[in-house]
Amino acid sequence: MHGEPPPALRLVYERHFAVANANYLKALGEIHSFLLDARLAPTFRTPCFTDVVDIHVWADKNRSADAFPCVALQATVGEGSDVAETYIRTRIDGVKFNWDQNVWQVSLTVQFYGRDPLVSRFIAVTQPQLKAMDLQKTVQ
Repeated sequence: MHGEPPPALRLVYERHFAVANANYLKALGEIHSFLLDARLAPTFRTPCFTDVVDIHVWADKNRSADAFPCVALQATVGEGSDVAETYIRTRIDGVKFNWDQNVWQVSLTVQFYGRDPLVSRFIAVTQPQLKAMDLQKTVQ
């Protein structure tokens, strides 16, 4: 999978969310806004970003298996991957139908690698916004 963190950095935060497909762009917008507020330069990665909204990809089991997991949004704190202090990414784990709620569900994971005080700010400011969109049920 493209978008792997620099090998010297360890995982310091990871949170899974399951949002309705209709809230996918809103959820990424919340994360993107957080990264901009932190004065980072986030990057949307294609085709991951667009595969989520393409029914031809996620409704086809073979194409979906090839497409996911993938990194849709990432940002690095520090100059270049060799000296990065923190690496932040939003991984799309898959798109599945949630029969309990009769909705297409995007499973995503937000990860912070390295050391950074941004984690506590993310937990306080952005995580509640994402939790409000979270379907609270996972698709097996």
